[in-house]
Amino acid sequence: MRQNLTYKNDPPGVELLQSMPSMMEDNFHGTPGAGDCDCFTIAAIACCKTAGIPCRIVIVGNSPVAPSHVYAEVLDNGVWTPFDLVNAYYGETRDYTYKKIINVY
Repeated sequence: MRQNLTYKNDPPGVELLQSMPSMMEDNFHGTPGAGDCDCFTIAAIACCKTAGIPCRIVIVGNSPVAPSHVYAEVLDNGVWTPFDLVNAYYGETRDYTYKKIINVY
């Protein structure tokens, strides 16, 4: 999945949230698979939910007032593991001082 994505920042002053179909087929950037961390998280969660894999959303940053990143976590062999499509490797993420978990049902 990661090799089909291209990181592109949101337009200035806009918080762009794209569904997986719009990100992959007809997105704002005009490049299939282009988006930022929240778009990639939406795609990861959609794939996991479709496959029946337990998942959740993680919002992180250095302050609860202004979080700076979002990614998915999956339940992998009983351990919540980062599934961050911005990072090159499964299970990796940066350290942040603030972390909020949003369960997906």
